[in-house]
Amino acid sequence: MASLETIPYEVFSEGRIVIYYFIGRLNPPHAGHEVALTRLLELARGDRSIPLILLGSGPKGERTLDNPLTFATKQRVLKHRLAGHICEIRESNNFAREIMDWTKEVLRHVSATEVVFNLVAGDKLDEGEPEKDRNSVKLNWVNESLVKGAKAMGLVASCNTIPIHAVSVEGVPMSATRVRKDALIGLMRGDDSFLQKYSEYYGPHTLNVFGEISETATHMSKEEIETYAATGKMLKKAKAKSKSKKANAANSNSSSNENKPKAKTEKAKTEKAKTEKAKPKPKANNSK
Repeated sequence: MASLETIPYEVFSEGRIVIYYFIGRLNPPHAGHEVALTRLLELARGDRSIPLILLGSGPKGERTLDNPLTFATKQRVLKHRLAGHICEIRESNNFAREIMDWTKEVLRHVSATEVVFNLVAGDKLDEGEPEKDRNSVKLNWVNESLVKGAKAMGLVASCNTIPIHAVSVEGVPMSATRVRKDALIGLMRGDDSFLQKYSEYYGPHTLNVFGEISETATHMSKEEIETYAATGKMLKKAKAKSKSKKANAANSNSSSNENKPKAKTEKAKTEKAKTEKAKPKPKANNSK
């Protein structure tokens, strides 16, 4: 789904096009995302480019507490926050293909022999996470895939990754998890704390953001909601099935071990019978 009714392809330069893009779940969008997106817009404008913003979702597109917002709501929030800027916002879970499709789309309107792919990504890293989990690192494969695809089309291709430092609020890095936690706290208290804290940022979409986060918590127990609100993580359920499997395996082994002596005894009897049968019968003594 595109965000621009009419795309002004004439923005791009002839001969050499620069494709700027940003990838994220943005569940929900927040001030930290906006810093990266604002930088994306500035860089794209300087290189005569229309930036592509790709919004992913949860596994199989399911809405969960970790991925509560619909694409429509995320898109509306971004249009509200980035009003006045030209950008293309699309939903995708196949990023390399979507960006390559966008590149081909631009090339149908702009004559070029060279393409540069610029990934703008946040470099926020949660405590305990390895360096490779930074978006600016783990999304490099997309750049590599794009360059390979562009070269296969006969284009001169190159790529860059532009990391954006995380934004902190009261000394704590801003994150979508923090917003979701605040929504659950407001839900449990039954007050308007979320609206007071975020209405300035989300504007007319504040209630919608709060509602979609709250909606995904309706199937959760009170304990699960309290745990998520406190830690930002889902309550781990007891692995009853695993324990059951281990118990069954133990019983099976025990039963198997018990049967082994019996099996050996039966085998021994069979072997003995065969041996007895194979022995030559003594000849009759006819001497008088």
